Amino acid sequence: MTPDPLALLDRQHARLQEQRGASFVHELKTFHGFLTTTGPTEVTAALAKLRAEAERVEREFTEHDEALVPRLVALKTKLVVQAPEADDSDVPRPQTDWRPPMEWASTLANFDQVASGGADRLAVRNGYDISTSGMLLRILEGRLNRLQFVKNPSEPDSLTADDNLRPDLNDLRRELRNLGDRHRHAANTFTNAVETHGGVQVQVLDWAVEEMNPEPALVESDEDEHAMMDQVFRRVMSGMHALEDASAGRSLSSTAQQALEYNTSRLKSAAEKVYEAVRLKVAMASAPSATTHDYGQRLKRWIISPGYQLIGGPSISGLITQLARTATKGVALFFALAILAALVPPALPGLPSFTYTRALAGFIVTACAAVVIALIVGSLAGAFLVFLLAMVSFSAGAYWGRHEAN
Repeated sequence: MTPDPLALLDRQHARLQEQRGASFVHELKTFHGFLTTTGPTEVTAALAKLRAEAERVEREFTEHDEALVPRLVALKTKLVVQAPEADDSDVPRPQTDWRPPMEWASTLANFDQVASGGADRLAVRNGYDISTSGMLLRILEGRLNRLQFVKNPSEPDSLTADDNLRPDLNDLRRELRNLGDRHRHAANTFTNAVETHGGVQVQVLDWAVEEMNPEPALVESDEDEHAMMDQVFRRVMSGMHALEDASAGRSLSSTAQQALEYNTSRLKSAAEKVYEAVRLKVAMASAPSATTHDYGQRLKRWIISPGYQLIGGPSISGLITQLARTATKGVALFFALAILAALVPPALPGLPSFTYTRALAGFIVTACAAVVIALIVGSLAGAFLVFLLAMVSFSAGAYWGRHEAN
């Protein structure tokens, strides 16, 4: 018997959420492997779709960023033309062992470096927004604010102005505001995806599993040494070093234990979002989809259905009766009704549907009417023939209708 992928996924997720400490680290690796490689095809395929969706979200935000940068560069050019005193594009980046002062980050010199991807650029992230356009917007917004609403901006005792000091820059401010609102919308969409989308959250699990046993670093120069130390610093600050220690079975200090508990909480939250997203994908893929039949298939289903026996049966019975009586006009009428009853309903968006109880009641009424009509025209044999044919037609339709439903 083929295992139920949803049941297996539920079991793996439950086991993961129950664990703590080093046991959680080991179980996380198992859960991650189940999602990515060892689990059922339905699970791994669902995760692949989520990753593709996340890549699309990231690509759309990147495309937005790339489209906005030239417009912000053009806006900066307009600004320095209208306010040349604000142009500090030639201020070099301070040479320090650490990051330069934040004051330099807000200069137009840094604007140029960020816009061009220069080596001296200093980009400050805003939440999950690490885009170039986001940084350029913040620099221009700060520069315009200082020009329009700060008295003596270059002095240490600068004051906020009560009135707009540079109303001639209002057109630039409006253009900047429009670009900023456009970026706000795109950044919020991206941030929401980072926070909630399973295809993004699984990257958190990817990172955690990699940190359990990092690849060896090859140090061959001072630059490599600095890069390695920077990586070690980042791992310690994020607490990810505790995952490696726990995975390797090393004893943890109280600080490392706190870091492990903190990351366990984060990773459980990420795993929960991935689990919910994957489960939904698997469930939706497993749900039977509505089958679209062509006209021939719909015609076959209609002919053997109780609905046709109710509508077409009396027409066929009347046709046979009229043939027996050699009534030419009657034959033509009932023949046309039988053809229309057979061919028109399958061409409709939805086939007429009758419950068997309602079809039976309809049959009784139509059969009685057929008998009465036959009696009126004076043929008892014809009445019996009409009733017999109607009974056979309905019985066959009821049998095949139940068979089709089952």
